[in-house]
Amino acid sequence: MENKELTTEEIQQLQKEIQELSAIVQANPQDVDTRYELGYKYYELKNYDKAFALCKELLQQDPENYETILLQGDCRLDLGKYQEALADYNYAISLQDNIPEAHLGRGHALVKLGKTDQARAAYCKVFKYTIGLEEAAVDAEEALDALDAGVEQSFEELQQMIQADPQDPSLKYTLAFKYFTTGEFEEAFGLLTEVVRLQPDHHDAWDARGICQCYLGNFEAAIEDFKQAIANVPEEAKFYADLGDAYFELGNLKEAKAAYKKVSEKVRTGESEIIKRLWVAKDKLKKAGEVF
Repeated sequence: MENKELTTEEIQQLQKEIQELSAIVQANPQDVDTRYELGYKYYELKNYDKAFALCKELLQQDPENYETILLQGDCRLDLGKYQEALADYNYAISLQDNIPEAHLGRGHALVKLGKTDQARAAYCKVFKYTIGLEEAAVDAEEALDALDAGVEQSFEELQQMIQADPQDPSLKYTLAFKYFTTGEFEEAFGLLTEVVRLQPDHHDAWDARGICQCYLGNFEAAIEDFKQAIANVPEEAKFYADLGDAYFELGNLKEAKAAYKKVSEKVRTGESEIIKRLWVAKDKLKKAGEVF
């Protein structure tokens, strides 16, 4: 779950294993288990591009391969793509609820998204499906201890870290989220603007910036931000839901309806929050005289 830092010896060993597994896959491209193992080795080596490519191939063959879905979620978690990672873990859980690693990953993603109460519930689910000192249970207990102890960077600590490394978009995104959760939307917006300048494909930052714009009453600007998020990840249902809400606030029911229809097309099993939002959206449109 947590991709640790590697020693030189570990890197060399992984490279050797990857070479051996690649030869097996080349000789037998239909060997699903070996291809998954190869993807996992690339993940351990932090070669996320190749890990993702193998996940994509495997999921094209079997869209309900929960081990591959988990691996994809772990890659996204490491890359700071927390909303996408959460969607992967939710989908894996919808397929097989008794996987402790899926609940653990879900908890980690929720913590990063600032949803600590939901994260606690996810970590507690880990214990339901583990016995004794299994690795997932130990990790979940440590994560809960960290939440209980309030082990979270303060505003001052994050600002100091940003001063030391002003080109790190993940630090600025984390600080922006803290400002957002305290209702300081202008400060959050400013930091998110820096994030997308440093990392133009940071879809979560585009989406969060759009939400800030909505809170500040700038719905037209918010729409452009949501479109940027969608351009980067066109399969993410949440971005269409946010886009639909912005159009609705502007009174553009036609475009709101089109965005909500996209939500219904993109939403995946297990994304309960998005499904609830879709029902609310349908009700709003109906009351406004627009049939979904």
